[in-house]
Amino acid sequence: MTTGTGNTTVHLAVYDTLADWETGHATAWLARAGHTIRTVGPAAGEPVTTLAGIRIVPDLALGDLRPEDSALLILPGADTYDEGD
Repeated sequence: MTTGTGNTTVHLAVYDTLADWETGHATAWLARAGHTIRTVGPAAGEPVTTLAGIRIVPDLALGDLRPEDSALLILPGADTYDEGD
């Protein structure tokens, strides 16, 4: 989403068993370039736990994400990528 300052919002998908090491360089460089990074999870406010055991509380629920509000959606890997929904 473009804001008045020309910044855009980049969404980072977060979910249990997220491979947390995969996104560090991309999110750091995008943030340094002026993008706002927001996390998107199965449910806003419900913590997820990465493979390293880090708990992340998503900013937004995936069901509430509108494509027109996002310049980019980063989908990192996870141990559970092939386990259903």
